[in-house]
Amino acid sequence: MKLGSSAAQQLEGALHDVIRSDSPVVGRLSYARTSVRFNVEGASESVTLLLDRKPPEVAGADEPAEVEITLDTEQAERFVRGELPLPFAVVRGEVTTSGPVRKYLEVDSMLRGLLRSRDGEPAERNGHHPGTSGEMVADDKLDPDLL
Repeated sequence: MKLGSSAAQQLEGALHDVIRSDSPVVGRLSYARTSVRFNVEGASESVTLLLDRKPPEVAGADEPAEVEITLDTEQAERFVRGELPLPFAVVRGEVTTSGPVRKYLEVDSMLRGLLRSRDGEPAERNGHHPGTSGEMVADDKLDPDLL
């Protein structure tokens, strides 16, 4: 198995779990009106999240995507746990993106909350999330003009 393949498989499984959940937040992910391919460095496969469908769907790499986001293995594992705030990672240049990533970033906090809730934590934390160093950071700290 290639380095990263396990993280890519975990990512795909987590996205399937979230999309199949009965949370009303899942339907709101379609507000992004885009498709996002998540690549994990070192993995031969990727996963595409179709946020232009109602309800959203998870597809394989053969599905075209408007946005691409590439994560390293550690970032993918944090993303699966709902602990990677992608808006901050994008602004800081910690992840590679292509396409109109801003469309996806509009719903990132919702997806992150859904991923976090898979482990029994509340889906929302009063608008706060852990920053890249673990501290609590308010969502409104990111200047939208930076994206």
